[in-house]
Amino acid sequence: MQKKMKNYLLILSILLFMSSQLTAQTGDAGQPGEFLRYGVGGRALGMGHAFTGLADDASTIYYNPAGLMNVPRKEFTSMYTNLFLDSRYTYAAVALPRTFVGPHNAVGLGWVNLGMTGFDQRSDNNISEGSFDFYQQAFLLSGAREFVSTWGVLNYGLNLKIINQAFPGYSSDTGNSGWGFGADLGATFRPINFPLFRLGVFEDFFTLRRIMPLQIGVSLQNVLPPRVGIGSGEKDPYPFVLRFGASYSLLFGNWRANIVYDHERFKDRKAGNFMGAEALVPSPFQGFYPSLRAGYNSRTKAPSFGGGVKLDYLTNAAIRIDFAYTLKPHEALDNDFRLFLAVDFGQHYDHAYFYDRALRGETERQQLAAHLQVITRYPNDNVPTSAELLGTELDTTNAVHYFRLIGGLRLANKYYYQAIEALKRNRIAAAKSEAKKAIDEYTSAITGGREITENEYMNFAECLIIDEQYAQASDLYLPRVTTPSLRRHYLAGVCYRYQNKWSEAAREFESAVEAGQQDSKSMRALSFLGLGQARMQLAEYNKAINAFETVTRHYYANLHPDYPRYPAYADDADRNIHNIADDAQFWIAECYERSGEKLKARNAYAKINRFYPFSTRLEAANDKVTTLLKD
Repeated sequence: MQKKMKNYLLILSILLFMSSQLTAQTGDAGQPGEFLRYGVGGRALGMGHAFTGLADDASTIYYNPAGLMNVPRKEFTSMYTNLFLDSRYTYAAVALPRTFVGPHNAVGLGWVNLGMTGFDQRSDNNISEGSFDFYQQAFLLSGAREFVSTWGVLNYGLNLKIINQAFPGYSSDTGNSGWGFGADLGATFRPINFPLFRLGVFEDFFTLRRIMPLQIGVSLQNVLPPRVGIGSGEKDPYPFVLRFGASYSLLFGNWRANIVYDHERFKDRKAGNFMGAEALVPSPFQGFYPSLRAGYNSRTKAPSFGGGVKLDYLTNAAIRIDFAYTLKPHEALDNDFRLFLAVDFGQHYDHAYFYDRALRGETERQQLAAHLQVITRYPNDNVPTSAELLGTELDTTNAVHYFRLIGGLRLANKYYYQAIEALKRNRIAAAKSEAKKAIDEYTSAITGGREITENEYMNFAECLIIDEQYAQASDLYLPRVTTPSLRRHYLAGVCYRYQNKWSEAAREFESAVEAGQQDSKSMRALSFLGLGQARMQLAEYNKAINAFETVTRHYYANLHPDYPRYPAYADDADRNIHNIADDAQFWIAECYERSGEKLKARNAYAKINRFYPFSTRLEAANDKVTTLLKD
C-alpha cells in the first residue's frame, strides 16, 4: 500500500511540475490539457498566437479545423523544441484539402507531444530500479467542408482527438498509461454579398474590394471534453475553450500583409487577446519568398517576432522555413526561439484552379460557386472574366458589386441603368447619385484608353444631362457620336434647350423628327414637343403650333414607360398617366396668346378642360380662360 501511494505521489508531482512550467509560459493557473495550449506553427507564434481567423496552413488543425479548406496546397509541417529542463515539445501535421473526399472537403492529421525523459525510479529502500519517461500526446483527426453562396464562403470543420498520458518504463501495479477522447468544432466565414454590408449607406463603403479581404473565424475547443488519467484516480475534464478572431489582408504595391486578432475565453482563466501582423515581402529573385511577422500576447504580456522564407525550386513542391521568437515570457524562463519546417506539394488550389472548375462546371450552381472563389482571391488575371459572368448571368442581383470590383464600362453602364430606373420612380436625388457614379466610371474608361461604343457615349451624355452638366454633354461627348440617330439628336436638343440655345435646340430636334426611325421610348414625340418649344422661344409661332399640333394629333396616347424623364411628364402618378398632348395643347394656346390672337388662345386653353381633365396644367388653363374672357 505504501509503494502504491508513492507511485501516485510521483505521478502527481510530475504532472504538477510540467503544468507549473507551462503555467509560467502562459501566465495562468495550469489546467488539464495545458500542453495543448502552448501553441504551434511558425506563422501563428510569430503573430502572438493569433490564427483562428486566418487559418490557412497545416497548423490550422491545431487552431481551427475549418481552416483546412483555406490551405492553398497539400502541406506537411513539423516543429520540435526544448521548452524547459529536458522537456521536448513536438508538433507534426499534414493537411490534405480537396483531396480524396471531393473538391469541397478536406482532411488532416495532427500530432502534439510534450515529453520528458530520464526520470530515476527507485524502490522503497532507495535502490535504483532503472529510468522511465513521461509524455502527454494528442492525435488529431480533422475534417472540413465548404459552402459557397453569394453571401460568402463558409467553411466548417471538426477535430476528433485522442489524448494519451503515459510513463513508459515505469513499473507500477496502477498502470502507466491513460487514454481519453474529445472533439473540437470550428468555422470560418469570408463575406462577399452578405446582407449586413448592403444596408443603406454601408453599400457604397463596403465594396467587394474592402470586404472580401476579411475573414472571421471561431473555434470551440473541447466541445466533447477529454478526460484523461492514470489508474483509478479522478479524471478531470479538459475545459471548454471559446476562441474567435478575424484577419484582414492588405495590398501595398507588391507587398501583401495580413492583420490578425484572436480573443479567447475559458473557465478560471482571464480572457486572452492575441494580435499580430504578417508581411509577405516582394521576392528579390525568382523562387525566394521572404516574410516578416510580429505580434503580442496579452496573457504573457510579451511581444513576439518571426519570419520565414519559402523556397519554390522543386518541380512539384516548395519548402518553407519559419522561425518565431518570443521575448522572455516569464522571469523564470529564457526567451523562446523555435524553428519550423513545412513542405507544400501537389496541386495549387488558386484562382486558376477555381477558374478551370468554373469552365468545367456542369450546373449553374457549380459555376457560380467556382467564379465566386475566383473573385475572393482578388487580384488575379481571371477576376475580370469571372466578375463579368457573375454580373451578367449568374448573379445579376448583385451585378453592380461585381462590376465595381473590375470597374470600366460594365460598371458605368450598370450605374446608368440604375439612374434611369431611379428617374422612373421619381427618385431624383438617387438618380443624380447613380449618374455621378456612372460619369466617374465613363470618364475613367475614356482617360484609360478603353474603346467606347457610340451607344455608350450616349449613355454617358444622358448621365451628364441627369446631373445637369448640359454643356459637357453637348460640347464634348455627343460630337463623338458620328452616326445620325433619333436618340443622338434628341439628347443634343435637350442639352441645348436647358442652355437656352434655342436655335441649336430647334436644329437638333428637327433632325431628330426627320431621322425617320421608329419612335423608341417616345423620343420622336418628345422631339416634336421640344421643337415646338424652341420655335416658340424664337417667336416662330406658326412653326411652333405646327409642331405642337403634330403631338396632339399623333402622340396623344400615354408615353412609353421608359421615356427619358428629363423632365418627367406625370399628370397622374397614381394612375401612371404620363402624357404630353396636354402640354402641347397648352403651348398652342400660349403661342396664340403671344401672337395677339386672344380668341384662338382662349379656345385653345378651354380644350385643356374638355380633353385633358387629368392634366397638371388644368388649373393654369382655367385661369387663362377667365382672364381672357375679361379682356
